[in-house]
Amino acid sequence: MNYTQKVKEHLARCDLSTVSLDSTASAIFASSRTLSRRLSDEGFSFIALREEARKRRCVELLKSDPRANAEAVARDCGYSEATTAARAFRVWFGCGLREFRNDRLER
Repeated sequence: MNYTQKVKEHLARCDLSTVSLDSTASAIFASSRTLSRRLSDEGFSFIALREEARKRRCVELLKSDPRANAEAVARDCGYSEATTAARAFRVWFGCGLREFRNDRLER
């Protein structure tokens, strides 16, 4: 298993609001520098993988609870404020949370 896969598995299990490069490196028994270097060699960064995990968790949450409010989505995806999560949501999907619910989840 490569480092990217190890990080993805760790991020899928952890609290995204407190996860960091250091805590992830420790969890997979590597130094922070080694983890950064190995991820870079594999074409990834920790920040990009964390954002991917947040996006995946957001979609999973909305599929399991389409009525989840912005604060719940922000909290579960590791954001401290709903406005930050809303901004990320627009970047990921090109629409707001309400529009995503109405257009994409009802299909």
